[in-house]
Order: sequence, then C-alpha cells, then structure tokens
Amino acid sequence: MVAAIVAIQQLHLGAVQELVLSVAAGAVVYAAALYLLAPMLVRELHSKVVLMLSRQPAP
Repeated sequence: MVAAIVAIQQLHLGAVQELVLSVAAGAVVYAAALYLLAPMLVRELHSKVVLMLSRQPAP
C-alpha cells in the first residue's frame, strides 16, 4: 500500500516536472523567436511612424 502511494507521488512529481520543463522550453523558443524578429519589427514600426509623421502638414 505504501509502495503504491509512493509510486503515485513519484508519477505525479514526474508529470509536474515534465509540465514545467515543457513550459520552460516553450518560453525559450518564444524568447528566441522574439529576439530574432525584434529588429525587423522595430524597423517596420519606425518606417510607419516616419511615414505617418511626414504626411502631416507642417505648422
């Protein structure tokens, strides 16, 4: 009986650890994608802002 409870607890701990590792791996992949795409996104946003400001009439 005790061995079954210990086995269930270890299985539960393994599932929680696996969930934490998968979430951490997903966060690393997301951060890497954001790091790689950030310069492109900043350039795109900058060009849109410059275009928007250049359309406004001068005071």
